Amino acid sequence: MTTMSNSASEELDAIFPVGAAFPAGTMEPEYVLNESLDPDPASVFKDVSREDRAYWDRARTFVQDDVLPVIAGYWERAEYPLHLVKRLGELDLLRDGINVDGFPAMSKTAAGLVTMELSRGDGSIGTVVAVQGGLALRSVAECGSPEQQDRWLPALSRAEEYGAFALTEPAHGSDSVGLETTATAVDGGYVLNGEKKWIGNGSIGGLTVVWARGDDGQVHGYLVPQDSPGYSATTIEGKLSLRAIWQAHIRLEDVFVPAENALPVPGVSRTQPGCSWRPGWEWPGPPSGTPLPVTKPRCSTRPNAGSSAAHWPLRRLCRSDLPGCIRSSPPCSSWSCR
Repeated sequence: MTTMSNSASEELDAIFPVGAAFPAGTMEPEYVLNESLDPDPASVFKDVSREDRAYWDRARTFVQDDVLPVIAGYWERAEYPLHLVKRLGELDLLRDGINVDGFPAMSKTAAGLVTMELSRGDGSIGTVVAVQGGLALRSVAECGSPEQQDRWLPALSRAEEYGAFALTEPAHGSDSVGLETTATAVDGGYVLNGEKKWIGNGSIGGLTVVWARGDDGQVHGYLVPQDSPGYSATTIEGKLSLRAIWQAHIRLEDVFVPAENALPVPGVSRTQPGCSWRPGWEWPGPPSGTPLPVTKPRCSTRPNAGSSAAHWPLRRLCRSDLPGCIRSSPPCSSWSCR
């Protein structure tokens, strides 16, 4: 065992005197990550109406009090905080600008301010509104019958029922032109067959608005309860983003849909009138660690709007010589009925 000489010990004591303060500059500071940052530093929205500001303030308070204290844990565990979805319904923050009988008017500005605040708290929570309100609720509001609207709009607005929007398919993305899920007319309704992927809320129980091609060759919407026989959904795991909302891979195998569950306003291809949407394309990407060459054939062969996905500017990135692998979460689609 080596011992230190007295002279050496005295020399060290002179440099580092006993009892000296610990060097504070080496310690990590306590970061404040939940502070209420201003999402409008340029004061663009300082003159919004009192009604719009009420929605904005309510969303801001929800983020500060309910979301930020807990959301990191849900993100780490890839769990879906459904109690926050219920709370969004209680606060009337789910409608995404859709006016529903019995609810206060909600302007598009208010809807945008709500989304801005929720996304500041967590992208998954912002996506909840995009799915529940912007897609599922809007489908029924703009393409549904009065009976369907009476049944579903209040329940979806309050999160008494969960809503999903099943357009995206594994081989086509959110491309209505290439959509291949079928709806075959039978006595009393329709039989649906096909698969859908990246469907938010598609595996938690509730209602799925399924888009399928009918016998007439056009795309139509069908209201499918998730407990319907032949409807199976697997929650997608291993996501790198939007981890606090569940998205599903759905299989529809001989799912019977009563005639009254078909949306009377058809959804059709982008070249025809009726329901139209601005599509976003999902790109699940390769498993973590997969080298780029594996992505090239998939990018080159996957069809989108009748052509190879590589023909789209969004796809050209995955044909470059970047050394890593490409992975992103599916974007949302906005659409409307005319």
